[in-house]
Amino acid sequence: MTPGSFDAVVDACREAGFRPVLDDTASGSHAWAGVAAGRGINLVVASPAHQLPRGITLVPLAEPRPGLRIDAVWRADQPHPAVPGFLHACAEPARRKGWPTGG
Repeated sequence: MTPGSFDAVVDACREAGFRPVLDDTASGSHAWAGVAAGRGINLVVASPAHQLPRGITLVPLAEPRPGLRIDAVWRADQPHPAVPGFLHACAEPARRKGWPTGG
């Protein structure tokens, strides 16, 4: 988890009235193994839901959900020819959702 995401999670928990006990040593499938073994819960993005181990349930958070900033990255010294098309393809869905864009 990035430092900004970590801070957003802690802030959201505090706003909800509790202080989480966090173990940020495991991520991905290692974190899911801890959940499957009954050692806690985990916060994940919904995209890997199809990869969840048997017995683990993905439950959407109640509103207001903490925001997650997503950025596009590419090599500055060798921009890939697909960059303009990719950014163009992302612009309309971002606009519909009201997400800020860099351009």
